[in-house]
Amino acid sequence: MRETKIFLDARRSTELWRGDAAVLGGSCAGLEAALALRQRRPDARVCVLEPNANLGREITLEWRPGHPGGAVGKTIRKTCAELGIPNSANPDLVGATLAVDDFVQDHGLAAYVKVQPTRPIFTASGMLRGVEVVGKSGRQLVSAPLLIDATPGRIFSRTLLGLVSRQPLAAGRALYLAGVDDMPSQPIAIPASLGLKDNLAFPSPASWEHEAIVRFALDIAPGESSGDTYAKGLRTAIELAAWLRENVPACAQATLVDISPLAAFTYAPIQDDLASLYPHGIYPLPELDEWSVELTDAKAFAARAMKAQAPFPLPTIDEEDILVSSELEADPAQDLPEIVLPPAPAHMHEGAEVAVAGFGVAGAFAAAAAAQEGMQVTVLDPASMPGAIATIGRVHSYYHGLPGGLQDKVDELTDQCAARVSSRVRGYHPMARAEVLMKEMLADNRCTILPEHTVFGVIKDDNRVCALLSAADDGYHVFPCQAAIDATGDGDVAAAAGAPTTLGREGDSAPQPYSYTPSLIREGNILHHHNFDAGWVDPTDTTEFSRGHFDGRRTIRDMGPFTQESHYCTIGSIIGLRESRFLIGRENINFNDFMEGRVWDDAVCSSSAHHDNHAMDYAEESRWAWEHVIMFGLWHYACHGQIPYGALVPQEVDGLLVTGRAIAVDHDLHQLVRMQRDMQVLGEVSGVAAAEAIKGSVMVADVDIKTLQSNLAERGVKPLEPRKAMDCSTTELLAALTCDETDDHAKKMQRGLAMWRLSKMKGEAGAFWPGFFQTATGQARFAGAVAAALGGHDLPAVRQCLSEVLAARTTEPRLGIKAAAPFLVAALALAEIKGADAAGDLAELLAEWKPGDVLTPPDLLLIIKALGQTGNREVAAPAIRNFLAKWPDEPFAIPLWGVRADQSATSFRHTVIIRAARSLIALGDKSAAELILPYMKDRRLIVRRWARKVYAEGQK
Repeated sequence: MRETKIFLDARRSTELWRGDAAVLGGSCAGLEAALALRQRRPDARVCVLEPNANLGREITLEWRPGHPGGAVGKTIRKTCAELGIPNSANPDLVGATLAVDDFVQDHGLAAYVKVQPTRPIFTASGMLRGVEVVGKSGRQLVSAPLLIDATPGRIFSRTLLGLVSRQPLAAGRALYLAGVDDMPSQPIAIPASLGLKDNLAFPSPASWEHEAIVRFALDIAPGESSGDTYAKGLRTAIELAAWLRENVPACAQATLVDISPLAAFTYAPIQDDLASLYPHGIYPLPELDEWSVELTDAKAFAARAMKAQAPFPLPTIDEEDILVSSELEADPAQDLPEIVLPPAPAHMHEGAEVAVAGFGVAGAFAAAAAAQEGMQVTVLDPASMPGAIATIGRVHSYYHGLPGGLQDKVDELTDQCAARVSSRVRGYHPMARAEVLMKEMLADNRCTILPEHTVFGVIKDDNRVCALLSAADDGYHVFPCQAAIDATGDGDVAAAAGAPTTLGREGDSAPQPYSYTPSLIREGNILHHHNFDAGWVDPTDTTEFSRGHFDGRRTIRDMGPFTQESHYCTIGSIIGLRESRFLIGRENINFNDFMEGRVWDDAVCSSSAHHDNHAMDYAEESRWAWEHVIMFGLWHYACHGQIPYGALVPQEVDGLLVTGRAIAVDHDLHQLVRMQRDMQVLGEVSGVAAAEAIKGSVMVADVDIKTLQSNLAERGVKPLEPRKAMDCSTTELLAALTCDETDDHAKKMQRGLAMWRLSKMKGEAGAFWPGFFQTATGQARFAGAVAAALGGHDLPAVRQCLSEVLAARTTEPRLGIKAAAPFLVAALALAEIKGADAAGDLAELLAEWKPGDVLTPPDLLLIIKALGQTGNREVAAPAIRNFLAKWPDEPFAIPLWGVRADQSATSFRHTVIIRAARSLIALGDKSAAELILPYMKDRRLIVRRWARKVYAEGQK
C-alpha cells in the first residue's frame, strides 16, 4: 500500500492529564519503569498510557511463558493468592490481569487504557511539553516533561527519528484449552503443513486442573502486513487446536477456550542508536530478547531518566501539505484545560472504494458484503480480531434478533469450525466465529484489514466524508474513500464528521449499564461465559472509557476467591457496551413505530426482540418506558418492526452510512434493536448499500431503494410484514384484562398490551369504563383501573380500586417482569388523577421505607419523582426532606443484573439524592440544589453531567 506524507492542521483540543512523567505502553517493563520514577521521587505524578484494554501486555494479552520478576511479579503472586488461584508454571491469565490493575492502584500511578500515544509535543522553542494521544475524545495532550517509551519495538521513538520500524521475524500466539488430561510437558511435534516455526507447539499447565496453554510461533515474511499476520495467526490457532484434539490423547475431549489477543513479536537485531533522544526528555527503554530480564533493566534505566534538557529540532511544514480535519472532541463537562495542538504528520494512503471503521458485530459483515459486491475495502479497528463483543468480548450467544442473509452462512461455518475445536459450547464458539469472519472478509481478496487502528476523525469535501483518519502505533493515517461506513458502535465517525447525534436517554444522557464478560468452563469442557452488568460509563469519552475497563475488572476481582469448581479462564479484552450515541438520521424510529406496525417505503430489514433495558432507575427513563414496564408489565413483550434505510443515513453529512447499534433509533427502541443478529444484518445492508452507491455514481443517501431492496432480497435479507400490537375492538381489549398468575406468558403480555391500548383512549373515547367497573373483579378490575387512570379517567370506581390495593399494601402478583409491586403501581396511578391530593399517599410510602423493604431503591425514585410532580409543596417537600434526613448515610444499594447474590450491591445513593433534589426544585425549593454539590465533581462523567444539569435547573 503506497503512502505519501501530509499534515493534519493545527487543532484546538484539551489537556487530558498533567504531571511529571508519562510511560508510553503499559507492558510489564513499562509498569516497572513507572514504579522506578515514583520510588525515585515519591511525590512524582506518573501516568501510564496503554492502547489496549489491559496493562501488562506480555502476560495479559500476549500470554508469554514464565513469571515476571520485580514488583510486578510480586503483585501478581499476591493478588493470585488473595483470589485463591493456585501456583503454576505461568501466571494465571485472569489473576495477572487483575493484579496489574492492583499494581497501578497500590503504587499511586495514573493509568489510561484504550489510549494511543502518537507523537511528542514540543513548545515553540522545541522543549518537550508532553505526548499527544488519541482515544474516545479524539486527540488530546498529556503534559509531562519526561517520556519513557515502552511501546513494542520502541516504535514511538523510531517514528520520531524517522527510522524504519523493527522488522518482526516471528509472531508468537497461544491457545487456552480446557478439558485436557495429562497434557504432555515436552514440546509437541506438529506437521509442517500447519506452518509452525520449527514445527513445534509448547504446552504448559494452566493454574487450574485440566486446563492448559499451548504456545506456538509463526515466521513472518518480509513486508507481511499486520493484518495478514493476525489473520494467519488466528487461522493457525484454529487448525492447531483441531489437530491437537485429533492426535493428542490428552486433548481428545478438549475445548478451545480462547486465543491470545495479541501476538508476541520477535524482532530482527538492529543497531539503531535511540540515545539521541535522551537530552530531549524521551527515553526508549532498552530492548532485550528475554522479556522477563527486560523488566529489571527497565527499572534501573528509568531511575536515571531526566526531564528534557535541550530543545528538539522542529520540522518545517509546507502549508500546501496541510489537511483540515473534522475530529472527535472531549466533553466540556470534563473541565479540561484548552490547548492548541500543532500540525501533525500523517501517512496518506491510496484510496479505497469503501472504508469501514470497525470490524465488530456489524462492521465485519459490512466489509464482507461490500467486498462480495465487488468493492475494494479498507477495514480499520483497534482490535486484532474481528467480531468485537461476539468474539473477544465473550458474549457468544444469540438473544432474539432475526436470521437471514450472510449471517446464516457464517453461523453454519462457525458451527462446523466449532465442532473441530471444542466438545460443547453454550451458543456459538467465539474463536471459531472470529476465524470465519476473517475468512469472509478476505475471501475475495478485496479487503485490506488494518488492526490496531483507532478511527477518530474524517476529512470532508464540503459536507461529504472523503477519508477516514486513524491513529496507530506509528502515528496518523488518512484513508481516502468513495463511501465510508461507521461501524464503531458508538457513532464515532458520524460524531467526528459533525452529524447530529444523541447520547443515551433523555434527561441524564445515561446509556444502559455496560457488561464485562469473562470466559468459564462448566462440567469440565463446556465453554460458557458470565455476562454481568458492571456499572455505567459514557463510552464516548477517553477518561470514562478507560475507567469503565478498570471498574469492570474490579467487579470481577470482587467475585473471588475462586476455586477449581468456580473460576474464570480468560477475560474479554473489550467491555460490553450496550448503548452509546444514536444517529439523528434522515428517518428516525421509535418503539411506537414497531408497536403500531409502521410501514416504511425504504424498509431494508427488520428487527425483533423485547424492551431489553437493563436500567434500574425507571424514574429517569421516558414516560413511554415508565408506562410500558412499571405500569403495564410489558418489559418482556417481544415484537418486530421495520428498519428504514434512512435510519442509516445521517443528516447534514454525505458519503457516510452508520450501521450497528448507533442507527437512528430512540433510547427506548434501541433496547430491542441492539441484538447481535440484527446488527449483523444491518452491517450487511450498509455494505451492499455503499457498493450500490458507488456502482451508481451517487451519494449513499441517494441509492435507488428499489434496486437495493431487490439486491438484499437476493441475499436473503428482506423486511418482515409489520404487525400492529393488540389491534382489536374495545370489547376484546377489555376481555384481555382478565388474566391471573396461572395464565401463560402470552396471555399476560396481551393483558399489558390491552392496558396500553386502553390507556390511549382519552376523554369520550373512554366512555366504556363505568360499564366495565360494574362487573369487573380481581386482577381485571385492577388492570382496568390502572389503564383508566393513565388515560385520565378520574372515576369513583377507579379511585376505590386503586385505593384498596394501596391500603392493603398488596405486593403480588405483579403485572410483569420489572413491574412495580401492585400497591406502588396503584399509588402512581392515583397520582395521575388525584394530582396534589396524591402527595399524602406517596409521602406515607416514603416515610415507611426501611432497608430490605419490599420497596427497592429504584421504587423510591419512582415515589420521589411522583411527589415532585404533584405540585403539593406543603406535603411533598417536607416528606422528601424528612426522608433524606432519616437516611443520611444509607447507600441505597442494589444488585446489578448478572451479579452473584453473595456479592456486594452497587450504591445508588447519588441517583436518589439527585432525583430528590430535582423533585424539590420542581416543588419550588430552589435551595435543594445544594444537595447536588458533592456530585458536581464526581469522578463519573455521567453523574457529574447530570448533577450539573439539575443544579442549573435550581438556579433558574
